[in-house]
Amino acid sequence: MVIPAPELRSRLVDAVVDHERLKKGQAHSFRYRVFYGLIDIDEIPLLDQELWTFSERGRSIYSLGARDFINFGHKDIKANIGAWLKDHGHEVEIRRVTVFAHLRTVGINFNPLSVFFVETGKETLCLVEVDNTFGEAKLYLLGPLGADGGLKKRIPKNYYVSPFIEHDADFVFEIKRNDDTLRVQVTTIKDKEPILFARMQGKLRPISDWSLLGYLVRMPLTPIKVFGAIHWQAMRLMIKRIPFRKKQDSPELQRDYYVHKDHRRHVT
Repeated sequence: MVIPAPELRSRLVDAVVDHERLKKGQAHSFRYRVFYGLIDIDEIPLLDQELWTFSERGRSIYSLGARDFINFGHKDIKANIGAWLKDHGHEVEIRRVTVFAHLRTVGINFNPLSVFFVETGKETLCLVEVDNTFGEAKLYLLGPLGADGGLKKRIPKNYYVSPFIEHDADFVFEIKRNDDTLRVQVTTIKDKEPILFARMQGKLRPISDWSLLGYLVRMPLTPIKVFGAIHWQAMRLMIKRIPFRKKQDSPELQRDYYVHKDHRRHVT
């Protein structure tokens, strides 16, 4: 077994996910443990070479590649991110991209939320991809991290994430990253009323075959667990008679997203 060199920048994140509905009369909360990758995109070929548990194209237990995110026809994630930024009026020189996301596990993946840390030399931009269970994905550009490694940004949702969230709501993203920990927090707000709070926070760990095998034993098939948890919690909300909103309602509030992560199927 080959142990990866300690200078690798990529990490794993041992995390706790918290969800809580904040709207009056709709009390509901849950917590579960998962792990994420915090992967330097330029290191993916090296990880493929050094680790037998990880590959770029799905030959191993774990993998990560361009097919896991919105695709602009390029074979690597960095090029696709650059294409999206240029398409949205932000042409920058990208030096490095690090992505916080679930790893594809035995060929299966689902990322409700992924965060791209895009280093330009001048600043680190944060770009968030939000996926729903209808095969759609939307990117939100939050802006640069502050000197303390954090940011907070309120932005119109304009996207169908859940039937239990109002169409005309906003997201408030809060991100805090340092050398040891990472926290990603999203609060859904309508006007001044918080509706839903979600937080992913955890400690950064070295990436190795042993650590990945450990997660395989302790947290097997994480993408299936996440996808299943979404539907299980949805069923609980239906039992509680939380108002249900259909996707076909208010199409004018669903804009700038992609179907099956394909740039050719862009709903503007």
